[in-house]
Amino acid sequence: MGSGASSEVADAPPPSSAGQMSISPQELDDADISSWKGPIFSEEERSCLSSMVGYMVHATSGSAEHKIPLRHIPATSEGNRVALCLHGYGEDRCMALWSHFWMPMLSKGFHVVALDWPGFGRASGKPGVTRVWSEFDGELLLKLLACLQVAEASVSVFAEGIGACAFLRAYAQDPTLFASHHVLVNVQIGDIPQGLQENLEARGAGVLLCGCEKFYPEQPPWLLAGLNQITQMLMDPSAMGLLGTFVLWKVTGANGPTPFKSMRDGCWWRGSLEKSALTQSGRALIFTATAECFAEVLEYVLAPPRVVSKAKELLLGPEMTAIEMGEINDTFSVFVRIRPLLERERKAGSENCLVVSDTDFPRDPPPQRIVVQATDSAMKGNYVFNRVFQESTSQAAIYHATAQPYVQDFLSGTNVTIFAYGQTGSGKTYTIAGPTDDPGITSRCLMDIFLGLPADRELHYEYVQLYLDEPWL
Repeated sequence: MGSGASSEVADAPPPSSAGQMSISPQELDDADISSWKGPIFSEEERSCLSSMVGYMVHATSGSAEHKIPLRHIPATSEGNRVALCLHGYGEDRCMALWSHFWMPMLSKGFHVVALDWPGFGRASGKPGVTRVWSEFDGELLLKLLACLQVAEASVSVFAEGIGACAFLRAYAQDPTLFASHHVLVNVQIGDIPQGLQENLEARGAGVLLCGCEKFYPEQPPWLLAGLNQITQMLMDPSAMGLLGTFVLWKVTGANGPTPFKSMRDGCWWRGSLEKSALTQSGRALIFTATAECFAEVLEYVLAPPRVVSKAKELLLGPEMTAIEMGEINDTFSVFVRIRPLLERERKAGSENCLVVSDTDFPRDPPPQRIVVQATDSAMKGNYVFNRVFQESTSQAAIYHATAQPYVQDFLSGTNVTIFAYGQTGSGKTYTIAGPTDDPGITSRCLMDIFLGLPADRELHYEYVQLYLDEPWL
């Protein structure tokens, strides 16, 4: 059974472009009739499904031709909102994945659109092989929406796995047709598409990022670690956590291998493997959820876009730091660590644009000024911090200058908080955790705490990761 993410390796070469696309009406076939009138749907759901219309999408990618079945359920009220439902990777994946969500979507005025990716469900192509089209899946998705003649800012995406990856690449290329909020499940993506974060920020958009290792007890687990890349981008401190909302949950009786505290109850959102003529395997994973889940998800999707600040205001930031204005606070210190250039940055010809110097403040050591030199005047600036550490500064030196002075304060009974702040890839984890052979601040603090702890004292501690005020234990 599938996990929603692709791991296949095909021997066919990748296409050079998404090629051409057309769409034409298609009569519903026997598989449609038997599936949409099946016993897994309620009488009310079957009534909604009875208005379904069929289409066949003809697309090319390189030398490959694809026939992609698409189904549309018209909205029951006037409006141009579109709920685009995309499945993930697996022999049990097809357009029916989100079918229990369709009636709630229709009740909110959405047109519902669902399809089978090439190689899945009833689409053409070698079963499970994605390489012939996945490199250009974002472009394929944009061309599909153009064929459907959807209105600007009208498409809300509900997607799992490879379907979610296709949406992210499409949104990075051109967000014009997409609405402000989307729901993505179990997204494992390699490199974050260039322009994705910028487009989300510029349009006041957001993603409800959902993670569940097993939707039913017998399902092979999808490891939540796959969410790391997209989570880091959505929760990046530079965007103040405004680009996404994060929900992890466990289905009752379907615990996966990752220990964490479920953020929703065990029936909130689950899945079942149903007998179906819509897949070649004869089985289809179909999501179902509680009324509370439907309400929460659709409320998020229907929320208006955030008010976006002017770009100039975002780039310029504050004119001076507090310490530069003479506001010295001995209980609060801010340090900056400059990380080395990455290999890909060096290959791209990037250079260090920072100059560091001591100030004449009467302190030992004195605060330091960091000057950002850039050709773009909007990116220039200079700021004063307690200390600025060059890229050659060792882990030990960082610890001794920043955190070690507070260990004695802690042992004396003072509350101490140390945290790292910065964009994805700026070196926070390296500084705080560090590798085993060159540990960071946390390990060094603990070693000094245990060395300084009186023999008659006990130390009780708890390790917690926080995501949007929800503990992940």
